[in-house]
Amino acid sequence: MLVPYELIGTHVGSARAHLSGRTTSVGFRCATALFGHAGIESDITAWTAADRAALAEWIALYKELRPLLHSGDVVRVDHPDPAAWLHGVVAPDRRRALFAYVQLETSVAQRPAPMRLPGLNMSAEYVVRAIHGEISGPEQHWPDWAKAGELRLTGAALAEIGLAAPGFTDRPGNAFLFTLG
Repeated sequence: MLVPYELIGTHVGSARAHLSGRTTSVGFRCATALFGHAGIESDITAWTAADRAALAEWIALYKELRPLLHSGDVVRVDHPDPAAWLHGVVAPDRRRALFAYVQLETSVAQRPAPMRLPGLNMSAEYVVRAIHGEISGPEQHWPDWAKAGELRLTGAALAEIGLAAPGFTDRPGNAFLFTLG
C-alpha cells in the first residue's frame, strides 16, 4: 500500500498461471500489470494473434500513461464491495488520473456500488473516458456513461456521488479502466 506503482514488479504472464493454475484473459492480465513496472513474462510467440494484438494495444497505452503512472500519487479507494477493488493514480497537479475497477470475486450485490474517486481537485472539471479495447473488460457490461463516450463532472461530484460501475459483479477476472483529464 505504501510502494509507488513503478517499484512494484508486475508482469503480463501466460493465460494459465503457473502457481495458481488459474486462467485469465489477456485483458485482465494487462490491466493488472499496467499499475507497476509492466514487464512481459511469457512466450508471446505461442499466443493467438488476437492476444498479441491486445498486448500491442496495452504496450502503447502503457507508454502513453507511463509519465502519469510513474509520477502520480497512488490512490487506494475504500470501496464498499469486498469482491471488487478500485484503485488508481492521480497526477501531482490533480489534472489527470487513471483508475481501475477490478472484479476479484463474484459479488453478493447484484448492482455494483458507485465508484467514488478521492484525490481529485474538488473544484476542477474532469472529462471521464473509458479505455476501449480488450484491456478494459467486456463492453456489454460497461456503465451507460462509458458507452456514451465521455462524461464531464467536477472533482467534488466524482468524490462524493461517484460514477456507475461496470455490471460484471458476477464475472470475476474483469477490469475496467478509465481516465480523467
